[in-house]
Amino acid sequence: MRCYTLQGHLLQHITGLQSLTATMPQAELAAVVHAMVETGIKPDFITVDGAEGGTGAAPPEFSNSVGMPLVEALVLVHQLLIGTGLRQDIKIISSGTRFQTSARPPDNV
Repeated sequence: MRCYTLQGHLLQHITGLQSLTATMPQAELAAVVHAMVETGIKPDFITVDGAEGGTGAAPPEFSNSVGMPLVEALVLVHQLLIGTGLRQDIKIISSGTRFQTSARPPDNV
């Protein structure tokens, strides 16, 4: 399918990005963050989805061995952005399992 409108090209680009980043390993994420620093090009936000899945339809073997739990993924992304000085410019959005903590998270998380 070819789109000849600006909107169509934008939607095709988004689809391409989704397929490239759907299962991005940690090392590639770090490389992308460092490229943001080098180029000055950065998103307004990064969405983090935990490996817990949303419907429970994935076999337990996959849920237990593929991906990273949401809390660990959030910490990883937060620390990468802090370490490169980008955290104040990029919001982190998360989806996945809800969790409770006895401590209040920092205001900038």
